[in-house]
Amino acid sequence: MGTIRKQSITGTLIIYAGALLGLVNTGILLPRLFSTDQVGLVNILMAYATVFAQFSSLGFNSATTRLFPYFRSKAQHHNGFLNLGLSVNAFGFALGFVVFIALSGFFTTEKAGDSALITEYIYYVIPLFFSLLLFSFLDNYTKVLFNATIGLFLKEFVVRFGVLLAILFYVLNIFDFHQFILGYTLSYALPSFIIIIYLIIRNDFNLHPGYGFITKELRKELISVSLYGIVAGFMGILTINIDRIMVERFLGLDATGIYSTAFFFGSVVALPSRSLTKISSAYLAEAWKKNDLSLIASIYQKSCITQLVVGGLVFVGLMVNLENVFWILDEPYRAGKLVIVFIGLAHLADMASGVSANLLTTSPAYRLHSFLLLGFMLLVIATNFIFIPIWGLVGAAMASFFSKVIHDFLRVFIIYRKYQFFPFSFKTGITFVLIPLSIFVTSFFPVLKNHLMDLILRSTFVSLFYVFIVYIFRISPDINERIEAYWGIIRRLFSGKQGG
Repeated sequence: MGTIRKQSITGTLIIYAGALLGLVNTGILLPRLFSTDQVGLVNILMAYATVFAQFSSLGFNSATTRLFPYFRSKAQHHNGFLNLGLSVNAFGFALGFVVFIALSGFFTTEKAGDSALITEYIYYVIPLFFSLLLFSFLDNYTKVLFNATIGLFLKEFVVRFGVLLAILFYVLNIFDFHQFILGYTLSYALPSFIIIIYLIIRNDFNLHPGYGFITKELRKELISVSLYGIVAGFMGILTINIDRIMVERFLGLDATGIYSTAFFFGSVVALPSRSLTKISSAYLAEAWKKNDLSLIASIYQKSCITQLVVGGLVFVGLMVNLENVFWILDEPYRAGKLVIVFIGLAHLADMASGVSANLLTTSPAYRLHSFLLLGFMLLVIATNFIFIPIWGLVGAAMASFFSKVIHDFLRVFIIYRKYQFFPFSFKTGITFVLIPLSIFVTSFFPVLKNHLMDLILRSTFVSLFYVFIVYIFRISPDINERIEAYWGIIRRLFSGKQGG
């Protein structure tokens, strides 16, 4: 767990640095500088690109995570795995390109008066999904080489910094909106070139084929895992993006811009989980290979309580600062207030289940994950069809929350029935009580006229209260250990100053 914890801490710092850039880009600049339909356009292009990138990966990312341990050999350049993966992705891109062209009429069908804007920019989906496809594989490849932080840095920080530059060029009238979209697209292409250079420096970028290494049994397993990966990965990405796509289909680009911006704030709750989830998959795959069930159980249990505690703190901070969020955003975005609440709750439920998704996808029962995702996707689509016409933007967020809670519960239940791993305890219950209690206590905090000061003081107050309760009840040993380590550093610094 030491290496996982170390990379998780580094990854979390990277994610929060990227989140700060994301806040500046998505939460402040885009809503203030662009119209809601232009913001909606940017988000719908990314939604389509993400779905096509996942489809075009042909499930090979699942095979990378699960089966790379059988190829691992630094001396043999990992037996041609990189060549194999790039070949599969090249074929997948060609297939995805053909499917996209065939469906292009659907994307530009006029639903809410947005046809002209979408028609003008829809083909930017192609370079976007190619960039996402290539980076996703290379990032996964680097991750199974036990370095998840480089990919996190490129995805969470470099991309957003590139987008920030494109926005600044737009502000300075160097770019018009068309050139901004081009700069936005190039920002997503840059990480692939950087990660290739990184792999070359590490001597891990070798295109020598190793097909002779692949036995009949391994080939069969690669095909099987990839086929299920196509289903699981595609459905997983579709369920993440389907709400934005359906909001655009039902309500238009204006509503999509508002929904996507509110969704961004709600998804901040999930930030602490992204580093641990990304890093843990390689270690879980190795543990399953060695049948080290005690290590798997330990990773699972610790991840659930730690992610719930940290995610709970972020959720509480978001809820007590909702009015300050809309001070940052323009007034039209207030329509997304309940979207933030429901999306935040959806991500909190997901964090409470820890690394259950990675545990199941790396286990011998990985096929079950595909069936779970199929049910999840159908539930998301059905609830969006029902809820959006009734409740609009809030209906889409409610659909995500309702579907995710059921999906997470079923996944935890299946893992328990299959492997007798149960992640929850009395401390889980304490945390679920602490979250609303912290919001209630902070409601008595006086509202300050200065929004920035109110944001700082309100966040500080609720954080101190929340962390104090977590520490006193020793809800998470890992968190207590980190608090004591940081407190020790502060005490040493303070005593050193006194001694001087």
